[in-house]
Amino acid sequence: MVGLMQLFTQIFDLAANICYWSGDEGEINKIKNEKEKL
Repeated sequence: MVGLMQLFTQIFDLAANICYWSGDEGEINKIKNEKEKL
């Protein structure tokens, strides 16, 4: 049962990291698009 909880925690952390990096890239792309408009 402990192993299952550790696995769940790792998956949750991984999903959080993916969401974080995806959001970051989205912000970078927005900035690039704004610069291209200028």
